[in-house]
Amino acid sequence: MWRLLLVVIGLILMIGGCNGLVSSQFGTYRLRVIPVEAARKGVGDADYVRITGTGVSEVAQGFLSSNGVKLRLFVAQPVTDAPLETHLIFWTESGATVSPVDTADLSGTVERPPSLPKLTAALNDAGVTLREPVTYVHLGERPLSWPWQLLMFLGGIGLAVTTEAVHHKKTHAETGVRS
Repeated sequence: MWRLLLVVIGLILMIGGCNGLVSSQFGTYRLRVIPVEAARKGVGDADYVRITGTGVSEVAQGFLSSNGVKLRLFVAQPVTDAPLETHLIFWTESGATVSPVDTADLSGTVERPPSLPKLTAALNDAGVTLREPVTYVHLGERPLSWPWQLLMFLGGIGLAVTTEAVHHKKTHAETGVRS
């Protein structure tokens, strides 16, 4: 049972590291600078973006996700008294240091925040209507750099191969069969 678990963990690490290496070298993990007008259609397959041509306004603070992390939610400016429709939601954890008025660097990873239904309810309470396709940008986050991805890949291979080698050696030592 432990052998199977270790091999599966090794394979997951290997696949994740390989995916990260390919993405960092050939595309989706590279910083893409996208004007706010172009982001209305979505950001495509980008995983790391910088949105230009807008600022942000905070619409909810102290929103509690399901895993107990407090989030801060921002929308693209301008915020008016009229009901706001948006396709861009910027978010960060409450303890993080992100300046809500720093329009020069609205960059981060494209990822859904934890507790999406609660987040949608918090935005509705703040008078924000989401318009498809919605892009969630985790402000200040960056993808893992390629050396860490390579370490995950090699560590995964090493874990799986070592587990199997130990099992193979142990099995053949007990049976007396040489390979």
